[in-house]
Amino acid sequence: MSCLALTPPQFGRTDDDAGLVAGMIAGSPEAWRTFHTRHGAFVTRSITSITRRFWRIATTEDARDIAGVFYLSLVAKDKKKLRSFDPARGYRLTSWLRVLVMNATYDYLRRVGREPLKEELAAAEDMPSEALDPFGRLVRDQTAAAVSRQLEHFSARDRAFTKLHLVEGVGASDVAARMRVSVKTVYSKKNKIVTRLSAALAETD
Repeated sequence: MSCLALTPPQFGRTDDDAGLVAGMIAGSPEAWRTFHTRHGAFVTRSITSITRRFWRIATTEDARDIAGVFYLSLVAKDKKKLRSFDPARGYRLTSWLRVLVMNATYDYLRRVGREPLKEELAAAEDMPSEALDPFGRLVRDQTAAAVSRQLEHFSARDRAFTKLHLVEGVGASDVAARMRVSVKTVYSKKNKIVTRLSAALAETD
C-alpha cells in the first residue's frame, strides 16, 4: 500500500517506513524526531563519504550546508519528494534516502566546482558551455569506473538488465517484455541493483 493511502489515524505509527513517512507528510513532530534519530546519522555519513573525496572544493561547512539543503528539499513543494516514496515498489527507506542524498550532494558539489575563485580570478569571464566542466567529468568518470568494476561481480542477466534499464534507459514495461518478467519484478530488481551498487560504492570511498 502506498504511503499516500494511509488514513490520519495511521499517521502516528512510526515503526515502519510507510507509517514514518506518512507521519512526516502529515507534519507530525514525533515522526520528524523519529526520522532524525533513526536516519540522521546515515544522512550525515552518506554526505561525508562523498565530500571527503573532493576535499579541494568541499569543506566540513559545505557538508553541513548540503545536509540543510537536503532536509529542506524534503519539505519543498508541499513535500513532493516525501510523497514520491512508495514502499509498494520494493524500496527500503534507507535505499531511497541514499539516492536522494547522493543526488543532493553531487548537485551541490557541481555548483561549487563551477564557481570561479573570486579573489584570484576576479576578472575571469563566465563562459557558458553545454559541455561538462572538469569537475563534472571527474565525477562522471570516477562513478562510471567504479560502477564498471562492481558490475563484474554481477550475473550476466543482472548485467544485461542494468545495461538495458539503467544505462540505455529502456522503460520498465519494455524491459519486462524483453526479459519475460513482470513490471513489478523490474522495479524490485532495479531497487536491489541500485542498493547493491550504492553500498559497494560507499565501501570504496
